[in-house]
Amino acid sequence: MYYILCYVPQSEPDSPRRLLSASRSSVVFVFAMPKSLSPFLVTPIPLRAVVVLGRYGVSTMLTLREAAERDCAAIARLHADSWRSAYRGMLSDEYLDHRVHLERTTLWQQRFSERAEKPFFVILAEVEEELTGFGCVFPDEHPTYGAFLDNLHVVPQRTGQGIGRRLLSAVAERLLTDERRGGLYLWVIEQNARARQFYAKAGALEVECAELSMPDGSRQKEMRCFWPSPALILATDTPETVQ
Repeated sequence: MYYILCYVPQSEPDSPRRLLSASRSSVVFVFAMPKSLSPFLVTPIPLRAVVVLGRYGVSTMLTLREAAERDCAAIARLHADSWRSAYRGMLSDEYLDHRVHLERTTLWQQRFSERAEKPFFVILAEVEEELTGFGCVFPDEHPTYGAFLDNLHVVPQRTGQGIGRRLLSAVAERLLTDERRGGLYLWVIEQNARARQFYAKAGALEVECAELSMPDGSRQKEMRCFWPSPALILATDTPETVQ
């Protein structure tokens, strides 16, 4: 769920109604405006396409869609690039520089080939038909913690633009639409302070720390981040968290 935040001038009291009417079938600009600006209108609307305002005011069209097997190579490539950027110093340089792309490609090929036996869904974020991020979820994975958010990645050059937050909200919306019972969880490497802060801002609780095996052969302490309900993610999805 994204929000429309727009200035309402006294001379045009009907402007919010016109904007809302148009937005249901068109792209909506999402602004992070100072709290001092008033009067203003804040209203939630489910979106398929949003405009992400960059740090210097440059806007990009972001569209979301569900992945298909034909997207496997692009997903694996983005996955590897994201790990090289985010996990440097956590996973071995040898793995990140020489093995991660092939290993991620093999993993995604296997996932799609076994999809009937082990269901999952992947939501893609694209800008001008170029893949910029994705989120992968295994529904009903755990009897206590519910659905498993195994992956949430954005291309390194677009981190901090709100794409990851939009994907996280899209995952929550999908689980709620499918009427999945239970919560949502993921594992985050303990050293990955940026990711832990991101999920904490989205309302996640750190409920467990465990030492888990990593693809490079090492073992890392990881935090289980948990939402008792996906609806809690949408409750924290405000204009202030778009960026």
